[in-house]
Amino acid sequence: KELPIVAAQVAIARPIVLVVPLYVMATSTGLRDTRTLMTLAYAAINLPVAIWLLRPALGTRRSEQEEAAILDGASHLTIFFGIVLPMTAGAVTATGFIVFILCWNEYLLAALLTGDHAVTLPPFLVSQLSMRESQTASEGEELANFSAAVSLMTVPLLIFAGAAHRVLARRAL
Repeated sequence: KELPIVAAQVAIARPIVLVVPLYVMATSTGLRDTRTLMTLAYAAINLPVAIWLLRPALGTRRSEQEEAAILDGASHLTIFFGIVLPMTAGAVTATGFIVFILCWNEYLLAALLTGDHAVTLPPFLVSQLSMRESQTASEGEELANFSAAVSLMTVPLLIFAGAAHRVLARRAL
Protein backbone atom coordinates (compact mmCIF):
# COMPACT_ATOMS: atom_id res chain seq x y z
CA LYS A 1 0.00 0.00 0.00
CA GLU A 2 2.90 2.38 0.60
CA LEU A 3 4.53 1.74 -2.78
CA PRO A 4 2.75 4.60 -4.63
CA ILE A 5 3.81 7.06 -1.91
CA VAL A 6 7.44 5.94 -2.11
CA ALA A 7 7.33 6.04 -5.92
CA ALA A 8 5.94 9.59 -5.83
CA GLN A 9 8.67 10.69 -3.42
CA VAL A 10 11.36 9.17 -5.65
CA ALA A 11 9.82 10.81 -8.73
CA ILE A 12 10.00 14.20 -7.03
CA ALA A 13 13.51 13.79 -5.63
CA ARG A 14 15.19 12.10 -8.60
CA PRO A 15 16.36 15.17 -10.54
CA ILE A 16 17.81 16.75 -7.40
CA VAL A 17 19.92 13.70 -6.64
CA LEU A 18 21.22 13.42 -10.21
CA VAL A 19 22.19 17.04 -10.87
CA VAL A 20 25.74 16.97 -9.42
CA PRO A 21 26.86 13.71 -11.09
CA LEU A 22 25.32 14.79 -14.41
CA TYR A 23 27.03 18.18 -14.17
CA VAL A 24 30.43 16.58 -13.49
CA MET A 25 30.03 14.07 -16.33
CA ALA A 26 28.76 16.72 -18.75
CA THR A 27 31.63 19.08 -17.95
CA SER A 28 34.27 16.36 -18.26
CA THR A 29 32.91 15.08 -21.59
CA GLY A 30 32.28 18.51 -23.07
CA LEU A 31 28.53 17.95 -23.38
CA ARG A 32 27.48 20.73 -21.02
CA ASP A 33 24.98 23.09 -22.66
CA THR A 34 24.20 20.77 -25.57
CA ARG A 35 20.94 19.30 -26.82
CA THR A 36 22.55 15.86 -26.78
CA LEU A 37 23.06 16.06 -23.02
CA MET A 38 19.49 17.17 -22.42
CA THR A 39 18.09 14.43 -24.67
CA LEU A 40 20.16 11.74 -22.94
CA ALA A 41 19.37 13.08 -19.46
CA TYR A 42 15.62 13.30 -20.07
CA ALA A 43 15.57 9.83 -21.66
CA ALA A 44 17.54 8.27 -18.82
CA ILE A 45 15.52 9.94 -16.10
CA ASN A 46 12.09 9.23 -17.58
CA LEU A 47 12.76 5.69 -18.83
CA PRO A 48 12.03 4.09 -15.42
CA VAL A 49 8.74 5.99 -15.22
CA ALA A 50 7.75 4.79 -18.69
CA ILE A 51 8.66 1.19 -17.88
CA TRP A 52 6.78 1.37 -14.59
CA LEU A 53 3.67 2.68 -16.36
CA LEU A 54 3.86 0.24 -19.30
CA ARG A 55 4.60 -2.91 -17.32
CA PRO A 56 0.94 -3.69 -16.48
CA ALA A 57 -0.07 -3.16 -20.11
CA LEU A 58 2.69 -5.29 -21.59
CA GLY A 59 2.50 -7.96 -18.92
CA THR A 60 5.09 -10.54 -18.04
CA ARG A 61 3.64 -13.45 -20.03
CA ARG A 62 2.91 -13.90 -23.70
CA SER A 63 -0.64 -13.47 -24.88
CA GLU A 64 -2.49 -16.08 -26.89
CA GLN A 65 -2.07 -13.97 -30.03
CA GLU A 66 1.72 -13.84 -29.55
CA GLU A 67 1.91 -17.60 -29.01
CA ALA A 68 -0.17 -18.20 -32.14
CA ALA A 69 2.12 -15.92 -34.15
CA ILE A 70 5.19 -17.77 -32.85
CA LEU A 71 3.64 -21.09 -33.90
CA ASP A 72 2.95 -19.61 -37.35
CA GLY A 73 6.64 -18.65 -37.64
CA ALA A 74 6.38 -14.87 -37.28
CA SER A 75 9.56 -12.97 -36.43
CA HIS A 76 9.98 -11.06 -33.19
CA LEU A 77 9.67 -7.72 -35.01
CA THR A 78 6.48 -8.83 -36.72
CA ILE A 79 5.03 -9.93 -33.40
CA PHE A 80 5.99 -6.66 -31.72
CA PHE A 81 4.78 -4.30 -34.45
CA GLY A 82 1.85 -6.39 -35.65
CA ILE A 83 0.42 -7.72 -32.39
CA VAL A 84 1.88 -6.21 -29.22
CA LEU A 85 2.02 -2.57 -30.26
CA PRO A 86 -1.55 -2.38 -31.62
CA MET A 87 -2.85 -4.13 -28.49
CA THR A 88 -1.08 -1.66 -26.19
CA ALA A 89 -1.44 1.50 -28.29
CA GLY A 90 -3.61 3.20 -25.67
CA ALA A 91 -1.14 2.54 -22.85
CA VAL A 92 1.80 3.60 -25.02
CA THR A 93 0.00 6.82 -25.98
CA ALA A 94 -0.93 7.68 -22.41
CA THR A 95 2.60 6.91 -21.18
CA GLY A 96 4.11 8.97 -23.98
CA PHE A 97 1.90 11.90 -23.03
CA ILE A 98 2.87 11.66 -19.35
CA VAL A 99 6.59 11.45 -20.18
CA PHE A 100 6.23 14.40 -22.57
CA ILE A 101 4.68 16.49 -19.79
CA LEU A 102 7.45 15.47 -17.38
CA CYS A 103 10.12 16.53 -19.88
CA TRP A 104 8.34 19.69 -21.00
CA ASN A 105 7.84 21.07 -17.50
CA GLU A 106 11.20 20.02 -16.06
CA TYR A 107 13.13 22.99 -14.71
CA LEU A 108 15.99 21.91 -12.44
CA LEU A 109 18.12 19.92 -14.89
CA ALA A 110 17.64 22.44 -17.65
CA ALA A 111 18.53 25.36 -15.41
CA LEU A 112 21.72 23.79 -14.10
CA LEU A 113 22.99 21.86 -17.13
CA THR A 114 22.36 24.43 -19.87
CA GLY A 115 23.49 27.93 -20.60
CA ASP A 116 22.69 29.82 -23.77
CA HIS A 117 22.69 27.14 -26.46
CA ALA A 118 20.40 24.35 -25.22
CA VAL A 119 18.19 26.14 -22.73
CA THR A 120 14.62 24.87 -22.52
CA LEU A 121 11.51 26.97 -22.14
CA PRO A 122 11.00 26.97 -18.34
CA PRO A 123 14.50 28.31 -17.47
CA PHE A 124 14.30 30.73 -20.39
CA LEU A 125 11.04 32.20 -19.10
CA VAL A 126 12.43 32.53 -15.58
CA SER A 127 15.56 34.27 -16.87
CA GLN A 128 13.47 36.66 -18.95
CA LEU A 129 11.33 37.52 -15.96
CA SER A 130 14.32 38.12 -13.70
CA MET A 131 16.15 40.20 -16.33
CA ARG A 132 13.19 42.44 -16.95
CA GLU A 133 12.51 42.86 -13.25
CA SER A 134 15.93 44.45 -12.92
CA GLN A 135 15.08 46.90 -15.71
CA THR A 136 12.67 49.80 -15.37
CA ALA A 137 9.52 48.09 -16.68
CA SER A 138 6.44 48.23 -14.52
CA GLU A 139 5.51 45.14 -12.53
CA GLY A 140 2.04 44.85 -14.06
CA GLU A 141 3.42 44.90 -17.59
CA GLU A 142 6.05 42.37 -16.61
CA LEU A 143 3.56 39.93 -15.17
CA ALA A 144 1.35 40.32 -18.23
CA ASN A 145 4.26 39.43 -20.54
CA PHE A 146 5.20 36.46 -18.36
CA SER A 147 1.59 35.24 -18.28
CA ALA A 148 1.40 35.45 -22.06
CA ALA A 149 4.64 33.49 -22.42
CA VAL A 150 3.47 30.78 -20.02
CA SER A 151 0.15 30.58 -21.89
CA LEU A 152 2.04 30.07 -25.15
CA MET A 153 4.10 27.39 -23.43
CA THR A 154 0.94 25.35 -22.88
CA VAL A 155 0.03 25.28 -26.60
CA PRO A 156 2.24 22.27 -27.47
CA LEU A 157 0.84 20.44 -24.44
CA LEU A 158 -2.69 21.07 -25.64
CA ILE A 159 -1.86 19.93 -29.17
CA PHE A 160 -0.21 16.77 -27.89
CA ALA A 161 -3.13 16.13 -25.51
CA GLY A 162 -5.57 16.47 -28.40
CA ALA A 163 -3.59 13.98 -30.49
CA ALA A 164 -3.38 11.56 -27.57
CA HIS A 165 -7.12 11.92 -26.98
CA ARG A 166 -7.84 11.08 -30.62
CA VAL A 167 -5.70 7.94 -30.42
CA LEU A 168 -7.29 6.86 -27.16
CA ALA A 169 -10.80 7.59 -28.45
CA ARG A 170 -10.15 5.46 -31.54
CA ARG A 171 -8.93 2.63 -29.34
CA ALA A 172 -12.10 2.77 -27.23
CA LEU A 173 -14.36 2.07 -30.22
